[in-house]
Amino acid sequence: KKTKLSSDEKLKYQQMVDQSLHESSGGHTTSSSGATSSTSEGPTGGSALKWMTPAEKKFLDQQTRRQTERILQKASKSHKQRVEEFNTHLENLTEHYDIPKVSWTK
Repeated sequence: KKTKLSSDEKLKYQQMVDQSLHESSGGHTTSSSGATSSTSEGPTGGSALKWMTPAEKKFLDQQTRRQTERILQKASKSHKQRVEEFNTHLENLTEHYDIPKVSWTK
């Protein structure tokens, strides 16, 4: 059964999620309220990951993995290479004013 969280609890939870996302960077994190914190610990002094369910931990892990893959993929090509690929893609497209073929028999 799910319980409703108060605004303070939501803020604490969001800070824990932000901390766990930026935990690998080792730097300071900024929450949605603009406050900067170096650690976000629960009432017993544990890290934010201790308060997360296994599904939340796996989700955050997958999210950071996909983000690093996207960054590496975008960084693998130079701007010049991307422009050349885009130009070849545009060359292969039909012109917008071409009349499309309607019937294959004629």
